[in-house]
Amino acid sequence: MNNLFSIVITCYNYEQYVGKCIRSVLDQNLRDFELIVVNAGSTDRSQEIINTFNEVIKVSAPKGSHAIACHHGLNKCRGRWILFLDADDFLFSSALSRISEVVRPELSKIQYNLRVCDENGFYGTREMVSFPKSHNTEQIQKEYETTGTYIWPVTSGNVYSSSFLKQVFPLKPFLPPDGQLNTIAPAFGLIGQINCSLGCYRLHSQNMDNRSLNPWDSKRFQFNIKRRYKEYFYARKKSLALKRRLPLRPFINNEISFISYRIFLKKLNCSYFMHHNENNLILFYY
Repeated sequence: MNNLFSIVITCYNYEQYVGKCIRSVLDQNLRDFELIVVNAGSTDRSQEIINTFNEVIKVSAPKGSHAIACHHGLNKCRGRWILFLDADDFLFSSALSRISEVVRPELSKIQYNLRVCDENGFYGTREMVSFPKSHNTEQIQKEYETTGTYIWPVTSGNVYSSSFLKQVFPLKPFLPPDGQLNTIAPAFGLIGQINCSLGCYRLHSQNMDNRSLNPWDSKRFQFNIKRRYKEYFYARKKSLALKRRLPLRPFINNEISFISYRIFLKKLNCSYFMHHNENNLILFYY
């Protein structure tokens, strides 16, 4: 019989974190899961550390693409709900138990918050996403239908229905899997939400966007805008191919971070992807 959960850990050169990540899954209070660890061409001791765990299904994938690593893991999954867990993050011991309480057939995914921790795993009260306290499935659906988007967390903060994933994979290889999956998920079912942290997102120099430590780097903003537009175009193409409906309004005009990025670049008189389609009022109109 299939497990309730398949956990897919994706790892590239995270020898200092992958053991903690694997252990956090093996220590779950709920035991109805399988654990798959995908080593995406690591050149450090990651594979050696992975090999010390006999309880996991070990998979190799080529270096360089998070989405491809997820696909290799998905091919081994037998669970009804699938969590892609980055090897530098980890789960709290009650995570799967808590998620199991809210699973429903009509959901395409369930999302939850993550605490932010440092390289040593120490965390305080800061959370990755500031979900409104009253945020729930109905509000997310209304938000999505009105704006084309909604508040969603990074990869490790989502559990996806296997039926949804089997329809939309394979993903674009060099776009982040979380942006691709979360953008299109509401077109395949309702979004469940748990308004508390069920694990930790580790903030360190290796996972900063574009590997840049400067949060005000204009190239970082330009890169992120172009990447998000590509996710938007891919979502529209994928939804059309699968006969699913996405709201017509470009959701990038309703995502606060990308409005901020574009205003910042306009203030610096910097160009960015699709800027020729905009005037100075469009960002305020939406």
